[in-house]
Amino acid sequence: MALIGNFREFNIVNLIQLNCIEKKTARLTFNYMGKIGVIYFEGGEITHAQFGNLTGPDAVYKALRITEGEFKVEEGVKTNIRTNDIKWSELILEGMRLLDETQATQGEVYRSLITALMSIDKVIAALVVKKEGAVPEGFSDFEEVELYSNVISFFSILLNRSSKLTSLSFFKKAVVTFDDKILLVVDKGSHVVGVFLSPNVSLKVIEPRILSEINNYVSE
Repeated sequence: MALIGNFREFNIVNLIQLNCIEKKTARLTFNYMGKIGVIYFEGGEITHAQFGNLTGPDAVYKALRITEGEFKVEEGVKTNIRTNDIKWSELILEGMRLLDETQATQGEVYRSLITALMSIDKVIAALVVKKEGAVPEGFSDFEEVELYSNVISFFSILLNRSSKLTSLSFFKKAVVTFDDKILLVVDKGSHVVGVFLSPNVSLKVIEPRILSEINNYVSE
């Protein structure tokens, strides 16, 4: 019998801990932004992991960054491939340490990105928002920041859900027009960049520059 769920409802760290503490033999398969990953457990230890072009511990460390996506756990499934010999508890501790370092570095990157975006003519506000809606360090210092971040999160969730319901691929960018402003939403994996623009702006002129700045600072 398979356990099927979503990482928004069940944290991947807790999922790994559950399988290891209960000494299960199982296969965890997950899908994040169209990328498939797999982690094999045998007797409560992680024997093999693969995520994209990464295998072993590196694949586990990358998987620990996931905060959304579907997963399936199938008990009793084994593999003859072995890419990891590190104890599961040590993998989790090292993965969380690397995650903390990455997040601290990302904070600096986001601050630099927003400074660059705010220097562009016709940009009213710019924010980098986590998919679950929290605003990381580095957001612009302006009033209504919470309202603006909620608007960005709302459209990000709406667009991704629409993509899934219509069997389309995940959205990469979208333009939303309000009476007094224009919102450009750009999906960058675990985060969304939202740029609010003056209503009289020429998107044909300004959008390529905005996308160039975002790609210079943030990868998926």
